[in-house]
Amino acid sequence: MSFEVLGPYDKTGFENLSSRDKIFKSYPAIPDAEEEVARNILSNLARLADRRPLNDRDMKTLNAFYEIGHEEGGFEAGIQFALE
Repeated sequence: MSFEVLGPYDKTGFENLSSRDKIFKSYPAIPDAEEEVARNILSNLARLADRRPLNDRDMKTLNAFYEIGHEEGGFEAGIQFALE
């Protein structure tokens, strides 16, 4: 048995979905604010997922993943990489 996945075709960016709105509660107004906004998004989501406050080590790990994703595809890709 096998299957083939086709599409999406001509995709040019991220879709606006209600699930995305739950993650991206805010966007940076200027590029210099990206890191702070990312830190707020990631700390809030991680706190909810772990049901506890994050410590510095937790945030350093998330920030490292964010930076890798950011280098490859910008702010939203950084958030996505850290969440994965």
